Amino acid sequence: MRIGYLARTILFAIPTLLALITITFALIRLLPGDPILNLLGENFDPVTYAALLKDYGLDQPIYVQYLRWLWDLLHGDMGVSIVSHQPVTNIVLTRLPISLELAFLAVLIGVAIGIPTGIVSSTHRNTKTDYTVLTAAMVGLSIPEFFMAILLILGFGLYLRILPATGFVYFGVDPIGNLLHMILPAFALGIARAASIARLTRSSMLEVLPQDYVRTARSKGVKERTVIWRHSLRNALLPTVTLMGLQFGYILGAAVVIEIIFGIPGLASVGINAIQQRDYPVVQGFILVFGAMFILLNVLVDIVYTFLDPRIKV
Repeated sequence: MRIGYLARTILFAIPTLLALITITFALIRLLPGDPILNLLGENFDPVTYAALLKDYGLDQPIYVQYLRWLWDLLHGDMGVSIVSHQPVTNIVLTRLPISLELAFLAVLIGVAIGIPTGIVSSTHRNTKTDYTVLTAAMVGLSIPEFFMAILLILGFGLYLRILPATGFVYFGVDPIGNLLHMILPAFALGIARAASIARLTRSSMLEVLPQDYVRTARSKGVKERTVIWRHSLRNALLPTVTLMGLQFGYILGAAVVIEIIFGIPGLASVGINAIQQRDYPVVQGFILVFGAMFILLNVLVDIVYTFLDPRIKV
């Protein structure tokens, strides 16, 4: 049953992804600027300019370029970067794991902080603990990621000097160094996620705790910890799982600023540089990959739903 649901969801996602890349293909070409002129500079040779236009297929009508790109995409070819002359597929395979690592760590921080604090807040409703959690969550949501990143760099990187302020080390080269360089960027993205998850977990728990099955478990003498973590949390996690899936996709977009601030060579920073340089193939590959991942995350969230709540039929 879940396999059929997954197949239907993917089938319905294809038009969405096609619309996304079509709009991106059109919009990037409506922006002022010429990628070949950016590459050659002001004192360019007209012959070289014409040759490069032909090499990259930019001398063709827009619809021809679009159909040609779709045809190549169906064969696993996302094109070649106009600026670096590297295959876009290689750029994605090299840079995407870095952005995914950053997003995963940010979500992990958000979950590790948000769910426990949300539970504590709900079980201590209208107490100092509850008010403290709500205030901290409001502050976390109010601080933009880029400003939080600057605060973390100043505090832990330059003042206390206990973590690297900027830079990046590949995990395969130095796993410990990689994690140390990722802590501050992940916290810069994860703190706002933790605040959102804490508030939603609190609200969901407050709806679940008065339910009959929770009172029944308590009346049978079940330990309070078991009542909270086993009977209540599972149902309260349904809206939180949705938020986590959406937040992961949001983090991939917000990572653009964080990667630039911390000097992390992820796909997000490559994508924004490609937009500035009018590197059409890289921009198209960047949007395609991030759009496909966002759609995939929504599919995974729906599947997780069925495991958390068997009453949900697919």
